[in-house]
Formats: sequence, C-alpha cells, structure tokens
Amino acid sequence: MSLPPLSRCPDPINNAGDKPLFNMKPLTLHAHSTGPNPYKVAIVLEALKLPYEVKMWEFGDGENGVKGPVFTKINENGRVPALGKSLPSQCWP
Repeated sequence: MSLPPLSRCPDPINNAGDKPLFNMKPLTLHAHSTGPNPYKVAIVLEALKLPYEVKMWEFGDGENGVKGPVFTKINENGRVPALGKSLPSQCWP
C-alpha cells in the first residue's frame, strides 16, 4: 500500500498562524511518565500542530495499568505510547 501524493494532503507545518490546520477532535496520546517514547510522540504532535490530549497510565495489570484489561483493548501489547482516533480521512486512503 502506498501513501497518496503529498499534494493531496494539507501541510500542517506551513500553516499560517498558531491554529491547527485540521478541524478535528483531539487525538488521545496514551502515555506513562517514566519512558521517553510518549514524550517523543508529544513533540511530533506539537510540531505538526495537531490537537491532542494525554491519558496517563500506570505500569502493571491494575485497572489503570498498561497490562490491564482496559488498556489492552487499546493496545494488545500493553505498551505505550498509543494514539487514539485517526487523522483526517483526506490524507489517507
């Protein structure tokens, strides 16, 4: 599967002003406080000016844990980061 031509996708980096280019609901960044990877994803989302919210999880298999039943429905591997919701459909086939 190949990505569509770049000309079909809006360019959030060259967007004029500080407002997000996309009129979309915020993505949900599932994260925990001790690992570096959720911070990397947050940096990219900020650079692309995509709206997002952070949901913090704990280690372990408790109710709020990444190995628990609630989070494994989001990511079967029980690992963070994970992103919820999708990008605008006009950018992806």
